[in-house]
Amino acid sequence: VVHCLDDPAEGKLRALTEWAHAFAQTVGRPPRVYMDVLCADPSLDPAERLAHLPVYLSRCHRLLLLAGPRVAESLWCAAELYVWRALGNRLTDVDVALVPEEP
Repeated sequence: VVHCLDDPAEGKLRALTEWAHAFAQTVGRPPRVYMDVLCADPSLDPAERLAHLPVYLSRCHRLLLLAGPRVAESLWCAAELYVWRALGNRLTDVDVALVPEEP
């Protein structure tokens, strides 16, 4: 899951929940997701996390972009998307869920 930490948490949760429900309806099982903020080793500094990013993303069959109002400003999100494509993955395997900006 590619998302910006600065985007509204409630909106991201709503978008992720709706996407997961649609995924389960289509595929017949709940999705398994990787979110670096929850899964990556917290003892790593940002450069080390970036170095490990290809390993994490190589295990993913699809990519979910939680597209909130600040995702385009995030260098980390851009790096995740770049690494995804550099690994040879297809744009057709990217799902986009819109995250509304909350007042």
